[in-house]
Parts: sequence; C-alpha cells; structure tokens
Amino acid sequence: LGRDDVRVLPVANRFFGGNIGVAGLLVGADLNATLASQPEGHRYLLPDVCLSEGRFLDGTTPADLLRPVEVIASDGISLRRALVGAVHQ
Repeated sequence: LGRDDVRVLPVANRFFGGNIGVAGLLVGADLNATLASQPEGHRYLLPDVCLSEGRFLDGTTPADLLRPVEVIASDGISLRRALVGAVHQ
C-alpha cells in the first residue's frame, strides 16, 4: 500500500472450513481469532458486506468483537476517505 500506518490483515475463515475467500462470509468468531493478536488502539476497518442487518452470519455484532472496528461501505471511495481521514487526524 505504500504506507507504514496501514496493514491488511488476513482472516482465516474456519467457520466455513477455510475455503472461503469473500468478505461477505466472515463471521465474528473468525474476526475475533485474528483481532486477539492485534494491538489495542489501532483502527480496524471492515467492509459493510460482512454484515447483514448489523450482524455477522454467526449472529455476533461488531460490538461483540475484541477490538473496536469501523464498518465502511464496500467501495473504493469509502475506503479512500477512511484512509485519507486517518492521515489528517
């Protein structure tokens, strides 16, 4: 990404057996497994397609995650705005 302050975190999808490669099938339990090893106080962005009516497919919500996350629209403009906003804060 060309920035020291941005990382992309892989999330192993164990809920569906590990053969899933789309964000829309992420579940809270798998996200928590990844977030557990990540530092507190960082920003974590998730695309809105991870949620259906505010819940992950396993019934958890973003509030149930181990770290606060920001849910952003699944388009390039929203991602850019979230990343540019991080630079100007």
